[in-house]
Amino acid sequence: MNTDVRSTRRGICRADILWIALLVMGASGPGQSAVSLTNTAQDLVTGLMQGDAAAILSRARPRVRQELSVAQLKLAVAGLQATAGAFNSQVSSRHEKAQGFDVVIVTCEFERAMVDIQLVFDAHQRIAGLNLRPAATTQHYSSPAYVEPESFRNQDIVVDADGWPLPGTVAIPNGEGPVPLIVLVYGSGPSDRDATFGPNKVFKDLAEGLASHGVAALRFEKRTFAHAARIAAPTEFTPNDELIDDALATVVLARTLPMIDGKRGYVLGHSLGGTLAPRIAQADPLLAGIIVMAGAVRSMEQSIVDQRAISLSSMVRSMRVSASDGSRTDPAHPRAAGGAGLSGNHCRLRSMEVSTA
Repeated sequence: MNTDVRSTRRGICRADILWIALLVMGASGPGQSAVSLTNTAQDLVTGLMQGDAAAILSRARPRVRQELSVAQLKLAVAGLQATAGAFNSQVSSRHEKAQGFDVVIVTCEFERAMVDIQLVFDAHQRIAGLNLRPAATTQHYSSPAYVEPESFRNQDIVVDADGWPLPGTVAIPNGEGPVPLIVLVYGSGPSDRDATFGPNKVFKDLAEGLASHGVAALRFEKRTFAHAARIAAPTEFTPNDELIDDALATVVLARTLPMIDGKRGYVLGHSLGGTLAPRIAQADPLLAGIIVMAGAVRSMEQSIVDQRAISLSSMVRSMRVSASDGSRTDPAHPRAAGGAGLSGNHCRLRSMEVSTA
């Protein structure tokens, strides 16, 4: 993955991906029956899972085609399968109306998760949106065993990132200071301070786990989450806008907090945050160090090849298991009915967003 992402527009992450969102508003014109659109969506999802990303883009609005390439869409599917496992089957579909658009949600069973693939159609039957995300779950968040609530306290803060107020939370160990501090920096796409994804809160786990063991940790809501409506306006949105400027402002604020040792401040970046962590350190020489989690080290093209290989390998293993135990992969299979779900508190967070508003 190319570490020079200055040409990346609107926060496109070239790392592993779990969900994509696109939306262009302003529909008008003749409609299509819900049944017909549902059938169309099912066929497109089947093709997408078989590698035919071009079929979706051929039906998309021109603005969507400008923002999203076939290669990027294939990378999204490869990242999804790397996380959720091989695609098994479509379980169900439903149609909804939203702001004048027709929305079809196709729930799919993958090897390790149930995923909702949402297609948004305008009144001309063109695709205006595509969303891949975990299916609804009844599971609730619970702290991992390594978090010791009695050993730290959470303090809410607000980071003023040059006119972009970002709510955040710092987990501070109890006892005497000063203590080292780690600022958590996210991947691309909107994210709350906890990196909430389904029942998972990955950055909350990290922050409170660190604080339980004597290291303060600060997490903040991304600009793309806290100010989503305001961000829809700019025509240019660089890595500085998405992550770097906000991370630097957070680090500066962290040094002023009581109990914090300003000489022992670190940045932990995940995914795109890991890719950009060296730039953050370069811009703030007072940082003691950086921690890179799943940062990109290869080109987008090589990542597509590697992730596709992982997905195919996973699919082959799944087919071998099905052949050996006689299990079925149709919607009537118990796994499909029960839903694999993304459970636990250790889900890998991978995200991508394209905004074409």
